[in-house]
Amino acid sequence: ENNQLDVLSVYPNPNNGLVNLNLGNLVNAVIKVYGSHGQVVYQQKGVSGIHQFELKSSPGVYFIEVDSEIGKQVFKLVKK
Repeated sequence: ENNQLDVLSVYPNPNNGLVNLNLGNLVNAVIKVYGSHGQVVYQQKGVSGIHQFELKSSPGVYFIEVDSEIGKQVFKLVKK
């Protein structure tokens, strides 16, 4: 089942704040975006398919955590 996590993608990376997250076949996932100091800057529950959101925080490195019933995956994202 972990191969379903392999199809997840975040783009563009680096970006200017508009983030696209392709969850493939995952349904009802929880998305959390953490800043470099560990603070949650964005959170959304019940996400599936392609999810788009705007990261309104300052430029830097962020970590996007996708948590679903089959596992968890973390992506590194750079905002210009």
